[in-house]
Amino acid sequence: MNSNSIPNYAALIKASKEHLHPPDWLATGKSIYSTKHGLGEVVGIIGSQLVANFRKENQPISLNWVSAIASQELMPSSESPQPFLGAGFEEIGLGLAETIAYTETIPPIDGTLYPIPDDLPIALSNSLKAVGIEQIYSHQLESLQAVRQGKNICILTPTASGKTWCFNIPILESCLTSNATALYLWCKYKSMQQVLVSWHERCSICKQK
Repeated sequence: MNSNSIPNYAALIKASKEHLHPPDWLATGKSIYSTKHGLGEVVGIIGSQLVANFRKENQPISLNWVSAIASQELMPSSESPQPFLGAGFEEIGLGLAETIAYTETIPPIDGTLYPIPDDLPIALSNSLKAVGIEQIYSHQLESLQAVRQGKNICILTPTASGKTWCFNIPILESCLTSNATALYLWCKYKSMQQVLVSWHERCSICKQK
C-alpha cells in the first residue's frame, strides 16, 4: 500500500496485528498536515496504517504513519508550514484561486516624518519624547488635524505603521485640554490588554510632566 492509495481493507486487517503506539495528535478527529496531501483530519489508525480525509482529495487516503512521520511528510496541523490555512481557509483560497486574474507585490516605501506639532500640550509632547517618539508620520499628523476639525477618520496603512497613535495623540490631547472621555472598542482581549498597559504608561508619564 503506498501513501497515495485509497484504503486497502485487507492490508488494514493485517496491520491491526501490529502493536504500535501513535502520538496523541494522530487520534481520531485530529487535524493533521501532509506535505503531499495538505490539511486533513484523522479517520482512524490500525497498526501502522493511517486513514485520513484530506481537503484536496476526493476520497480517504491511507498511508503508513510511521514512515510518514520519520520522513517529515506528516505532522500536526499546528506545525504546518502554512498554519493560517486552518478552519476552512484552504478551501476558500482554492476557490478564489480560480477567479484571481492578477496579483501584484507592492514594495515598501519610507514614511514621511514631521516634527511633533508645537501646539500639543507640553505634557503630551514630553511624554512622546520620553518613549522615543521625536517625530510623527504624515498619516498621524493628518489624523490629528482631522480630529481637531471634528471629522471622523478611518486609517488604512500597513501593519506596524503607527495607526494606534493616529487616535491616541488626539485623544490624549483632548483629555489634557478638556473634560473629554474616550471609549475604546477592541476586537481582541489580548490586544486590548496591551493597549491598556501602554495607556497606563503614557498617562503616568503625562502626570509626571
